[in-house]
Amino acid sequence: MPLIDINGTQLHYQRMGQGPAVVMIHGLLLGNMASWYFSVASQLAARHEVLLYDLRGHGMSSMSPQGYDLETMVDDLEILLDTQGVRDVALIGHSYGAIIALQFAQRYPERVSRLVCIEGPLPLARGLEMDEFRDADPESMLAALPVDLQKSLGTGSRQGRKLLTRLNFLLNETNLLAQLRGERQPILGQPGRYHNPALLIYGTQSKLVDVPRQMQSLLPQARLSWLPGGHYLPSEMPQELGRTIGEFFS
Repeated sequence: MPLIDINGTQLHYQRMGQGPAVVMIHGLLLGNMASWYFSVASQLAARHEVLLYDLRGHGMSSMSPQGYDLETMVDDLEILLDTQGVRDVALIGHSYGAIIALQFAQRYPERVSRLVCIEGPLPLARGLEMDEFRDADPESMLAALPVDLQKSLGTGSRQGRKLLTRLNFLLNETNLLAQLRGERQPILGQPGRYHNPALLIYGTQSKLVDVPRQMQSLLPQARLSWLPGGHYLPSEMPQELGRTIGEFFS
């Protein structure tokens, strides 16, 4: 299990495939690298070297009590890329991972060749369904997950218990929620700093259908694509999502 020390925590990562580098960034709370590994990553690995990693506090990365602000998350990504010798990269992010990818592209536009933001939330705390999870018992937490995730985890399964343990930790023993609620929009940088191709992907049944207009103010060159699904497109529509990204890259 590859682990690397970054900013006072250990991040779990995996590399697969060969070709131009692609980094895939999952969302908060429910996400981890498996969100990509078992969906879109294998499709992209046929033509790209894909780098996956668990954000701090998620998956198999260390259960860090702090560092969930956007700047630290971008710093984590920068150090990971540097230590892996990856200079030029295409970034793909889902939910909060899309905002991490966007912020990195705004900070280092010369390093990012392509940018794909899937269901990126604005403001940053949107799309996380925090109220459904906070102070809920394990069964209620599981019931609040998307139906496809409920089926894959199953009540009482080892994987389900691990996810619920992580959720409880992130919600109640870290500064994640406080950081999200205190994050200021201007931190995303000035519109137009990143000029390379960009793709925004949103679900037609998502609660974020009003967000693409705001995202396009930050990425005026971005193409917008809609898929028939909700917020969790990597698990809801993996084949369609992979095909949309593949067409964009080609």
